[in-house]
Amino acid sequence: MRKSLLFVPIVAALMASCSNDEPVIDKVDNGNGETNYLTVNLVSTPSNGSKSRAAGDQMTGDPNDNATYEEGYASENAVSKIRFYFFNNDGSAAAVKANGNNYIDWEKLKDAGQDMPNVEKKIDATIVIHTGSGDQLPAQIVAVLNPETENLPSQNISLTDLRNRTKDYVAAARGENGAFVMINSVYAQGSEIASTTVKRENYSENEDGALKNPVIIYVERPVAKVRVKFDSKVGYDETTKRIALKEIDKDNSTESTTVYKNITIDGEQVYLEVAGWNVTAETTEGYLSKHISTAWADDLFGSEKWNWNVYFRSFWAINPTTETFKQNWHTYNDIMAEGGKGFDGKLENSIYINENAPEIKANSTSAGKDIEPFTKVVIAGKLVKEDGNNFEIVKYAGMTFVGEDNIKTILLDQLKNNGMIYSYVTENGKTTYSALVPGDVEFKIALESAVTGVDDSEKTTGRYLVYLQLSDSGAKKNWSKSNAEDQADTEHFADSDAVNDYLAKDLGNVQIYKGGLTYYYFPIRHLGADGHVGYYGVVRNHIYDCNISTLLGLGTPVYDPEEVVYPEKPENEDTFIAASINILSWRVVPNDVTLEW
Repeated sequence: MRKSLLFVPIVAALMASCSNDEPVIDKVDNGNGETNYLTVNLVSTPSNGSKSRAAGDQMTGDPNDNATYEEGYASENAVSKIRFYFFNNDGSAAAVKANGNNYIDWEKLKDAGQDMPNVEKKIDATIVIHTGSGDQLPAQIVAVLNPETENLPSQNISLTDLRNRTKDYVAAARGENGAFVMINSVYAQGSEIASTTVKRENYSENEDGALKNPVIIYVERPVAKVRVKFDSKVGYDETTKRIALKEIDKDNSTESTTVYKNITIDGEQVYLEVAGWNVTAETTEGYLSKHISTAWADDLFGSEKWNWNVYFRSFWAINPTTETFKQNWHTYNDIMAEGGKGFDGKLENSIYINENAPEIKANSTSAGKDIEPFTKVVIAGKLVKEDGNNFEIVKYAGMTFVGEDNIKTILLDQLKNNGMIYSYVTENGKTTYSALVPGDVEFKIALESAVTGVDDSEKTTGRYLVYLQLSDSGAKKNWSKSNAEDQADTEHFADSDAVNDYLAKDLGNVQIYKGGLTYYYFPIRHLGADGHVGYYGVVRNHIYDCNISTLLGLGTPVYDPEEVVYPEKPENEDTFIAASINILSWRVVPNDVTLEW
């Protein structure tokens, strides 16, 4: 005989996972096939704060005594369907349908309001499951809200296999019916808790009895959210989208006082015309269910707790190790393809991203490989004059110029003074030498130049630099270091590569803000203390609320907007950006971050 289990009110909100600690059910068979009832509540992590808040408002109070939570918007809380997965005590599939499947899809949802700040959204539903006579009742439950069913099998699946599902949950953030995917939150309590345990007293032979002992499930979104704004002291003009750029006045600054001055070139103030912001180095996919390690020490973050089992939540994660897991890098044009995001903090100017939590110790001075794996915010724009025209600034050998043609003339003059290279043609036994002309050379990005050690990854330094190299027409000519008629063959360059190598080494690098293009960046700050894991990183169900409090200098030059940008700070520059990042879950933890170029 088959047994029916009736599930009644389901209260759905958003945030973390839970599991009860008492032993789960083994076989339960009343022998007469009577219906068993079970109540399930899906709720968000408890916090303190106002009982009534508008979407996007923040609520203070947290187990760590310093965090703030923010209620999600209607589009972030919408639930159109819930898939309930049922498992035995060992994590194997527990059949709940006549066909043997261990899941039930339920769409007859009734909105039951909210109970802020603990519950953002409540949903009531009633479902029935069937188990065979003598079968053990389901011992564990996982709820997937707004499931991406095309990423889930149509047959039984174990708890382990379900948790190991990966996907780009940014692309899937809205789910099949326009709503966010959510799943049980994960935390540590002796072991990794990723499902909700059903105890014997949760079952009852009548609905009233089940209502007295509900099973509570905490859920969270697999994605995080980023938003960026400028502090008022930066001087961002909302109308013109400009910032009058400043730099440190080294002549008047002291150890105790920093004095700033406007950046002027040829007597004209330099402005940053902000195009917008976007993210880079974001991950391409994440686990459906968060993965953590119970081996992490309590002080993984420093004094901040990475795990808070009393509130059914954790604040760090493990990245997938699948072959398809990677990070997305973008060209300057890609970043600005849609004009970039604005700085008003509104929902339409926010970006959702997958988790990215490399287990690397970092701090505010980390650079190169230490910050390579972390997701970053890029603020892009161009340098302009007061009249709005582009300010194409060039830096070379400690000097500043305006215009690419001007620096090319200077470098050709330098070549002439140092011993011009010459093209030559041999006809009828006579060799004719010609001086190098501007059309023989052009500037090329580091990756395309003869400079060694530059590859297509963020580990490379100096990718923003350009070098004077032979043009296509110049590469077709023969070249020599001398124009003497009786010169030895050793004066001849073997090929164009040898010429380019000579030019790069003899003249060195140049910084060119082509058409004024520039960018600033910073890795996204998480919860870890200085020098700890978690100093940088992205974890699901957090909002990274980035406040740009300081912006100095000209930024990092862009010569080719189609080149992939691996963010880098120019060496020996006084450019830096400081951001205080408030992390919401839809939670807030204030962090101060200073990032220098």
